[in-house]
Amino acid sequence: MPTTDSALWQYKDPTLQTWPDSGHVVVFDLEYTAWEGSRERSWSGDWEHREIVQIGAVLVDTAAGFEQIDSFNRFIKPIRNPLLSNYFTALTGIDQTTVDNEGTLFIEAYPEFVQFVGDAEVLFANGTDGEVLRENCKLNNMGYVFERGRIINIRSKIASEVSERVGQKYDFIDSGNLINVLGCSTSTDDSGHNALADAKKISFALRELRRHSAI
Repeated sequence: MPTTDSALWQYKDPTLQTWPDSGHVVVFDLEYTAWEGSRERSWSGDWEHREIVQIGAVLVDTAAGFEQIDSFNRFIKPIRNPLLSNYFTALTGIDQTTVDNEGTLFIEAYPEFVQFVGDAEVLFANGTDGEVLRENCKLNNMGYVFERGRIINIRSKIASEVSERVGQKYDFIDSGNLINVLGCSTSTDDSGHNALADAKKISFALRELRRHSAI
Protein backbone atom coordinates (compact mmCIF):
# COMPACT_ATOMS: atom_id res chain seq x y z
CA MET A 1 0.00 0.00 0.00
CA PRO A 2 1.51 3.39 -0.95
CA THR A 3 2.57 5.51 1.99
CA THR A 4 0.25 8.24 3.24
CA ASP A 5 2.71 10.20 5.36
CA SER A 6 2.46 13.99 5.11
CA ALA A 7 5.76 14.38 3.24
CA LEU A 8 4.24 12.59 0.26
CA TRP A 9 1.49 15.16 -0.14
CA GLN A 10 3.67 18.19 0.43
CA TYR A 11 6.61 17.65 -1.91
CA LYS A 12 6.85 19.60 -5.14
CA ASP A 13 7.34 17.88 -8.46
CA PRO A 14 10.77 18.25 -10.03
CA THR A 15 11.22 20.54 -13.01
CA LEU A 16 12.32 19.11 -16.32
CA GLN A 17 16.03 19.23 -17.09
CA THR A 18 16.32 17.30 -20.38
CA TRP A 19 13.71 16.39 -22.99
CA PRO A 20 13.43 12.63 -23.57
CA ASP A 21 14.08 11.26 -27.06
CA SER A 22 12.69 7.78 -26.52
CA GLY A 23 9.87 6.09 -24.67
CA HIS A 24 6.25 6.98 -23.95
CA VAL A 25 5.20 10.03 -21.94
CA VAL A 26 1.78 11.07 -20.63
CA VAL A 27 1.01 14.77 -20.94
CA PHE A 28 -1.86 15.65 -18.63
CA ASP A 29 -3.84 18.64 -17.43
CA LEU A 30 -6.40 19.21 -14.69
CA GLU A 31 -9.32 21.53 -14.10
CA TYR A 32 -10.23 21.96 -10.45
CA THR A 33 -12.69 23.94 -8.35
CA ALA A 34 -12.04 27.65 -8.01
CA TRP A 35 -13.78 30.80 -6.91
CA GLU A 36 -13.24 34.48 -7.41
CA GLY A 37 -9.90 35.26 -5.73
CA SER A 38 -9.13 31.64 -4.81
CA ARG A 39 -5.86 31.63 -6.76
CA GLU A 40 -4.72 34.82 -5.03
CA ARG A 41 -5.67 33.28 -1.68
CA SER A 42 -3.92 30.02 -2.64
CA TRP A 43 -7.19 28.24 -1.79
CA SER A 44 -6.44 29.06 1.87
CA GLY A 45 -10.01 29.13 3.17
CA ASP A 46 -11.10 26.19 5.32
CA TRP A 47 -13.84 25.45 2.79
CA GLU A 48 -11.65 25.83 -0.30
CA HIS A 49 -10.20 22.74 -1.94
CA ARG A 50 -8.66 22.21 -5.35
CA GLU A 51 -11.03 19.37 -6.17
CA ILE A 52 -10.45 17.97 -9.62
CA VAL A 53 -13.37 18.41 -12.02
CA GLN A 54 -11.67 17.17 -15.18
CA ILE A 55 -8.62 15.05 -16.03
CA GLY A 56 -7.40 15.27 -19.62
CA ALA A 57 -4.35 13.44 -20.91
CA VAL A 58 -2.59 12.24 -24.04
CA LEU A 59 -0.06 9.45 -24.43
CA VAL A 60 2.78 10.41 -26.76
CA ASP A 61 5.73 8.64 -28.34
CA THR A 62 8.81 10.82 -27.91
CA ALA A 63 10.85 8.82 -30.43
CA ALA A 64 8.19 9.64 -33.04
CA GLY A 65 8.40 13.36 -32.39
CA PHE A 66 5.83 13.41 -29.55
CA GLU A 67 3.20 11.84 -31.79
CA GLN A 68 -0.09 11.26 -29.98
CA ILE A 69 -0.99 7.60 -29.46
CA ASP A 70 -4.05 7.74 -27.22
CA SER A 71 -6.11 10.15 -25.13
CA PHE A 72 -8.00 10.15 -21.83
CA ASN A 73 -10.81 12.39 -20.58
CA ARG A 74 -12.92 12.19 -17.43
CA PHE A 75 -15.24 14.67 -15.74
CA ILE A 76 -15.34 14.32 -11.96
CA LYS A 77 -17.97 15.26 -9.40
CA PRO A 78 -16.41 17.23 -6.51
CA ILE A 79 -17.60 16.07 -3.09
CA ARG A 80 -16.49 18.86 -0.72
CA ASN A 81 -18.01 21.61 -2.88
CA PRO A 82 -20.35 19.76 -5.26
CA LEU A 83 -21.85 22.91 -6.79
CA LEU A 84 -19.52 24.56 -9.28
CA SER A 85 -19.02 28.29 -8.90
CA ASN A 86 -20.09 30.71 -11.61
CA TYR A 87 -16.45 31.81 -11.69
CA PHE A 88 -15.28 28.26 -12.49
CA THR A 89 -17.91 27.73 -15.18
CA ALA A 90 -17.11 31.06 -16.84
CA LEU A 91 -13.38 30.22 -16.75
CA THR A 92 -13.56 26.66 -18.04
CA GLY A 93 -16.88 26.34 -19.85
CA ILE A 94 -17.62 23.26 -17.73
CA ASP A 95 -21.12 23.59 -16.30
CA GLN A 96 -23.02 21.82 -13.56
CA THR A 97 -25.11 19.80 -16.00
CA THR A 98 -22.03 18.36 -17.67
CA VAL A 99 -20.52 17.29 -14.36
CA ASP A 100 -23.81 15.92 -13.01
CA ASN A 101 -24.60 13.95 -16.16
CA GLU A 102 -21.14 12.90 -17.36
CA GLY A 103 -19.07 13.04 -14.20
CA THR A 104 -17.85 10.21 -12.03
CA LEU A 105 -16.29 10.20 -8.57
CA PHE A 106 -12.56 10.71 -8.13
CA ILE A 107 -12.25 7.31 -6.47
CA GLU A 108 -13.43 5.81 -9.77
CA ALA A 109 -11.66 8.15 -12.20
CA TYR A 110 -8.24 8.01 -10.56
CA PRO A 111 -7.72 4.24 -11.03
CA GLU A 112 -8.82 4.64 -14.66
CA PHE A 113 -6.23 7.37 -15.13
CA VAL A 114 -3.57 5.18 -13.53
CA GLN A 115 -4.51 2.38 -15.92
CA PHE A 116 -4.28 4.79 -18.86
CA VAL A 117 -0.80 5.89 -17.78
CA GLY A 118 0.29 2.25 -17.68
CA ASP A 119 4.05 1.85 -17.97
CA ALA A 120 4.71 5.33 -19.41
CA GLU A 121 8.04 6.39 -17.97
CA VAL A 122 7.04 9.89 -16.88
CA LEU A 123 4.09 12.27 -16.78
CA PHE A 124 4.43 15.88 -17.92
CA ALA A 125 2.38 18.75 -16.48
CA ASN A 126 2.62 22.41 -17.44
CA GLY A 127 2.43 23.50 -13.82
CA THR A 128 1.62 22.07 -10.41
CA ASP A 129 -1.00 19.55 -11.52
CA GLY A 130 0.93 16.71 -9.88
CA GLU A 131 0.58 18.41 -6.51
CA VAL A 132 -3.16 18.86 -7.08
CA LEU A 133 -3.46 15.17 -7.98
CA ARG A 134 -1.82 14.21 -4.68
CA GLU A 135 -4.12 16.59 -2.78
CA ASN A 136 -7.12 14.85 -4.26
CA CYS A 137 -5.80 11.43 -3.32
CA LYS A 138 -5.49 12.69 0.23
CA LEU A 139 -8.96 14.28 0.19
CA ASN A 140 -10.40 10.95 -0.90
CA ASN A 141 -8.29 8.81 1.44
CA MET A 142 -6.65 7.04 -1.49
CA GLY A 143 -3.08 5.87 -1.84
CA TYR A 144 -0.93 7.81 -4.29
CA VAL A 145 0.52 5.22 -6.66
CA PHE A 146 3.03 7.14 -8.77
CA GLU A 147 6.64 6.97 -7.70
CA ARG A 148 8.04 10.16 -6.23
CA GLY A 149 9.35 12.32 -9.05
CA ARG A 150 7.54 10.45 -11.84
CA ILE A 151 5.39 13.51 -12.52
CA ILE A 152 7.53 16.34 -13.88
CA ASN A 153 6.65 20.03 -14.06
CA ILE A 154 7.70 21.28 -17.51
CA ARG A 155 6.33 24.82 -17.05
CA SER A 156 9.61 26.71 -16.93
CA LYS A 157 11.35 24.44 -19.46
CA ILE A 158 8.73 24.69 -22.17
CA ALA A 159 8.40 28.44 -21.64
CA SER A 160 12.15 28.77 -22.12
CA GLU A 161 12.10 26.68 -25.31
CA VAL A 162 9.14 28.58 -26.77
CA SER A 163 10.73 31.91 -25.83
CA GLU A 164 13.88 30.99 -27.71
CA ARG A 165 11.85 29.80 -30.68
CA VAL A 166 9.77 33.01 -31.02
CA GLY A 167 12.40 35.46 -29.84
CA GLN A 168 10.41 36.83 -26.92
CA LYS A 169 10.92 36.13 -23.23
CA TYR A 170 8.19 34.27 -21.32
CA ASP A 171 8.55 33.10 -17.74
CA PHE A 172 5.54 30.82 -18.21
CA ILE A 173 2.87 30.22 -20.82
CA ASP A 174 -0.60 28.92 -20.04
CA SER A 175 -1.28 25.59 -21.74
CA GLY A 176 -4.16 26.98 -23.77
CA ASN A 177 -1.97 29.77 -25.12
CA LEU A 178 1.08 27.74 -26.20
CA ILE A 179 -0.10 27.31 -29.78
CA ASN A 180 -0.90 31.01 -30.17
CA VAL A 181 2.51 32.03 -28.86
CA LEU A 182 4.19 29.61 -31.25
CA GLY A 183 2.13 31.03 -34.09
CA CYS A 184 0.80 27.61 -35.05
CA SER A 185 -2.63 26.42 -36.10
CA THR A 186 -4.15 23.13 -35.03
CA SER A 187 -7.46 21.36 -35.27
CA THR A 188 -7.39 20.87 -31.50
CA ASP A 189 -10.42 22.24 -29.66
CA ASP A 190 -9.73 25.92 -29.08
CA SER A 191 -11.74 26.17 -25.88
CA GLY A 192 -9.60 27.52 -23.06
CA HIS A 193 -9.20 25.77 -19.74
CA ASN A 194 -10.42 22.42 -20.99
CA ALA A 195 -8.14 19.75 -19.60
CA LEU A 196 -8.08 17.48 -22.64
CA ALA A 197 -7.76 20.35 -25.11
CA ASP A 198 -4.93 21.83 -23.04
CA ALA A 199 -3.11 18.49 -22.81
CA LYS A 200 -3.35 18.18 -26.58
CA LYS A 201 -2.03 21.72 -27.03
CA ILE A 202 0.96 20.98 -24.82
CA SER A 203 1.77 17.84 -26.81
CA PHE A 204 1.26 19.71 -30.09
CA ALA A 205 3.67 22.42 -28.93
CA LEU A 206 6.22 19.75 -28.03
CA ARG A 207 5.74 18.16 -31.44
CA GLU A 208 6.30 21.51 -33.17
CA LEU A 209 9.42 22.23 -31.13
CA ARG A 210 10.81 18.76 -31.88
CA ARG A 211 9.96 19.15 -35.58
CA HIS A 212 12.08 22.30 -35.66
CA SER A 213 14.86 20.58 -33.69
CA ALA A 214 14.31 23.04 -30.83
CA ILE A 215 14.11 20.28 -28.22
